[in-house]
Amino acid sequence: MSLVVRDDSEHYACFVNGSNNFLSDFRSTQGYTDGLVTNYLIHQAHQYALPWLLQHFSKNESHLEKYLTNQRYSNAAYDAIESSELGLALLFDPTTKLPYAVRSFEDHVVYGWSTSDLVFTNFQPFEVRGELNISLPLRLQTVYNSLYVLEDILLDSVTINPTFPSGYFDGHEPAADPQNTVQRLTPAEPSASPEYPLSEIHEWYEAGVWAGPFTEMYNTSSVVVDYPDPAFKNIMKIYVGYNDYNQLLIEHEKGFIVTDSPPHRSKIIIEWLRQTRPNKKITHVVPTHHHSDHADGFVDYVNDGATLVVPVVARSYYEQAISQPIITYTAEQPFILKDNLIDFRSYWSPSSPPHTEDQAFPVVTRANATNSDVFILYEADIVNPGSNAVYYKSLYALDLLVRCIKVGIPRSALIVSAHVHGANTTGVSTTQALAEVGETVGFKYPELTLRDWRECNERGCQM
Repeated sequence: MSLVVRDDSEHYACFVNGSNNFLSDFRSTQGYTDGLVTNYLIHQAHQYALPWLLQHFSKNESHLEKYLTNQRYSNAAYDAIESSELGLALLFDPTTKLPYAVRSFEDHVVYGWSTSDLVFTNFQPFEVRGELNISLPLRLQTVYNSLYVLEDILLDSVTINPTFPSGYFDGHEPAADPQNTVQRLTPAEPSASPEYPLSEIHEWYEAGVWAGPFTEMYNTSSVVVDYPDPAFKNIMKIYVGYNDYNQLLIEHEKGFIVTDSPPHRSKIIIEWLRQTRPNKKITHVVPTHHHSDHADGFVDYVNDGATLVVPVVARSYYEQAISQPIITYTAEQPFILKDNLIDFRSYWSPSSPPHTEDQAFPVVTRANATNSDVFILYEADIVNPGSNAVYYKSLYALDLLVRCIKVGIPRSALIVSAHVHGANTTGVSTTQALAEVGETVGFKYPELTLRDWRECNERGCQM
């Protein structure tokens, strides 16, 4: 793909070839981006344009500061010039006097006020007009909060003062494609929204999954509910718009439990419950793991009165974002909410599959269930129900089955997956029988029943 970004009076961002969005057809040209991505891409272009930045700082009023990077470890200090207009700071190595990084400031939903640094290393001399009089970096890294490397770019070559044909930086409107939902056929003014901070645009756009501002496309009328057991409607599988992120919504005597909390869908589900179940609210939000696509909406649920429930190892991932109490659970003591309607438990163990260290596995069934009642295991990023039975993490799936045996999960259980990866073969969408998963990965699941699960919990089994 190739992309044109302009920050002059015609400011826009436009794909002139291909797309970075794997939700669309890569072979078709996406065209102009929406206003939020345009704003992010112009900001990013400023951050990357090192010679332009040096000129900007020399021409505009800026102030010199001392910046610290990685205070937790090296506590290194750099001279810095900051531009409030651009929201950027240029950091210099005090020894070499070369630029060290261009720092962007972001308000992250979990980490709070954060820094995203474009770090320059491996400077090499280049000729300009026949003389070795400029040094340019050949390695660029995006480093978050002075610690986490998000992107690492190696430049093979640099062309000094290239020439471009006329119209090279013009956007154009590709042929309309009614099936391409991310296509924008007209230039969009750069726009910013507190609901979509730069940190989120960065993460979703660069991962190729940004399809536009979610809450502009979907609302409470977009909520879809399935019942894994039509005879027991306290357990709902719910999604908003399209089933890329499925959640369990479980009604108990005092309210609802929700598993996972993808961003923006959370506000829609809260409002949908106000409209359809005005006498009850979500009391507990139980993420499967801390990755943003499964957890970033937790703040909305907590602000609406819910309690966050996570494995003890994950407390530090969330406590910076909220002041409300957090319920934690351990391998020895799972989280349990049981009343006269439902029996809900969330399991975790310190040797969880390597997708994340805080991978949790909620389960739910009817209170005082019998073997004929539906038993549900909810999971994310491990099992992918589909007509072609593709498991992109087969080893993880096998590991999950072994853990299920340790706590006595019945053979009759259904797995409900957060993600959809193909058409389903068993039960409702994104749902597959536990035993069928075992057969797919070459593992015969034992004939465990509800009694095994209850007895295991009574004696304190650990997943």
